[in-house]
Amino acid sequence: MSNRLQDAIVRRPWLLPVVIVLASSDRPLRPSEIASDLGVRTSLVKRALWHLRKADTVMIVEDGEVLKYKLKESIREHAEALLRNTKGDKANMVLRIGETYYLIRVRRKVVVRSVPAKVLERVRSLLASSPDGRFTVGDLSEVLGEPPRLMTIALKTLMVLGEVVRDEQGLYGINRSSSKTPAHSQEAA
Repeated sequence: MSNRLQDAIVRRPWLLPVVIVLASSDRPLRPSEIASDLGVRTSLVKRALWHLRKADTVMIVEDGEVLKYKLKESIREHAEALLRNTKGDKANMVLRIGETYYLIRVRRKVVVRSVPAKVLERVRSLLASSPDGRFTVGDLSEVLGEPPRLMTIALKTLMVLGEVVRDEQGLYGINRSSSKTPAHSQEAA
């Protein structure tokens, strides 16, 4: 990944959904088009575009009096690599950069949570090694000695990756019906 783009995403992971929309478009987009595609406010998109311009990763294309934005050609390949390393959909996505997983949830706003890769691996191992394989957030927190909030983020991250499921009783376990290759082995470079 381009150092400029990676630095911008590491500093502000909430920019990722905007980068993904720009990377998947073959034409310049108005901020309102990006906002509509993501289901967020235009003001959030404009702020994201400001940060991306500051990082020198997007350019403005004037179309009459309308300003449109697109990724710089020098960044496009890196953005597409980022897109390939992002798992999930536009509403819930996971990206691993270095030793951190970022859980990005897009609702009316973009919410980002992070979890260290070591913690995620400990949760994954515990769930996989358990005979019945079902835990509550509190159980995981107690066994691993980590805060419940971090366990919740780790479980939601693993759910987006398709590795964990939650049953009707609110218990979490390994998704044994998934035939996917674990996405945790992929990392943005």
